[in-house]
Order: sequence, then C-alpha cells, then structure tokens
Amino acid sequence: MDDIITIAQKIENKIKELNNIRNQLFEKANNKAQSNSDYEKALAITLLKLKNGVITNFEGQEIKKLTCNNYERDCKRDRLQRIIC
Repeated sequence: MDDIITIAQKIENKIKELNNIRNQLFEKANNKAQSNSDYEKALAITLLKLKNGVITNFEGQEIKKLTCNNYERDCKRDRLQRIIC
C-alpha cells in the first residue's frame, strides 16, 4: 500500500513541476511577444520619422529624403511596409 501512495505522490509532484515549467514558458513567451511588439513599434516610428523628414542626420551623416521604394527595399517586414508605404 505504501508503494501506491509513494508512486501517487511522485506523480503529483511531477504534475506540479510540469505546471510550474508551463507557467514559466508562458511568461517567457509573453515577454518575448511584448519585446517583439515594442521593437516593431519603435522601428515603425523611426521609419515614419525618416519618411517625414523628422530625422535628418545619423551619426554625422545627412539623411536625404527617401522615397517609398527605398523603404520597401530596405524594410524586412511586410507588415511594416504596409504601415509606412
């Protein structure tokens, strides 16, 4: 009878451990998604500023007016291309 109780306790402990790991994975996934969202937002804002001429200089280099074609070619994310162009 003790063997059955011991096995049942081990199973319950493993289930708790798996739930803890699952919760950690969800938290890490949410943090990653938020980081990606923040990055894409910052990138979109920067590209809009470039397109609208708000940013005219970068590390001592003058930035001339860019056309939308430059953005389409240089932008790596289709979704940002649709937002900006």
